[in-house]
Amino acid sequence: MRTVLSLLTLFYSVLLFAQTKVDVVYMLNGTEHRGHVAKVTATDIVFVHEEETIEYSYPRADIFKIVFASGRQELFNAQQASGDTGASMQASSSTTAPPGSVAILPFRFIADASPSPNEELARLIQDECFRIFNSQPGGHTYQDPMKTNAILAKHGISIDQVRDHSGDELSAILGVEMVVMGVVARNTKGATTSGSSGGYTGVKEKSDTKTDIWNVNTGSSTTTVNYETSITLTLVDNTGQRVFDKEHKSFWSTSDAYKTTITWLWKKSPLYPEH
Repeated sequence: MRTVLSLLTLFYSVLLFAQTKVDVVYMLNGTEHRGHVAKVTATDIVFVHEEETIEYSYPRADIFKIVFASGRQELFNAQQASGDTGASMQASSSTTAPPGSVAILPFRFIADASPSPNEELARLIQDECFRIFNSQPGGHTYQDPMKTNAILAKHGISIDQVRDHSGDELSAILGVEMVVMGVVARNTKGATTSGSSGGYTGVKEKSDTKTDIWNVNTGSSTTTVNYETSITLTLVDNTGQRVFDKEHKSFWSTSDAYKTTITWLWKKSPLYPEH
């Protein structure tokens, strides 16, 4: 009897879980709607919100993607080889993005040829890039990285998934005219040790005729790890075109050499005010 009751409890638990799963519609402006997609047409979708019965209509041009309760995903406004969805997204981007708006994406960080994602460093370099670019914005407006990352998170795009999306798709999601992508590759190139040595002689009087004399050696050494750092900086506009794509190897061998390298690339890019 207990076995039967346990099986029934498990069955109802699974049934209840299945009933709570809903369709989620992610909009280009960052909002999301939970409920049931009743119909998808060539121009819009018919949607019923969770715990409601009224049907609403949302234009396809305003939708980023739908994640159905079954787990299947349908992407509406990504660049495609044919069809109207890519054109709809580009039109939406060009009309809603503020002129000169730029979003800096989290950088991909590769250490010693290992591409494993390092979220902390990715955000650190993203913040540093924002500070450098925003120090002389010129005619550009840079989106705060906190806002950029929050929008990406709302759309279910993690740091290591950013490059699975096209530049025009990301521009539409973030509501900007251009996105900045970057890759930092840092390899360890051994270590150097530097130091100094010295000494002095001490004299201690013991009597009028005898003294004790001793030598004391002093010294210190510092070991520094050397790195080889290269950065690739890519700018993509809201039509999907790469307007800048350049790699540069840093002259410096310190762990924070990416700062001067980003500055060098920035001055070569169209984002630099003097261009």
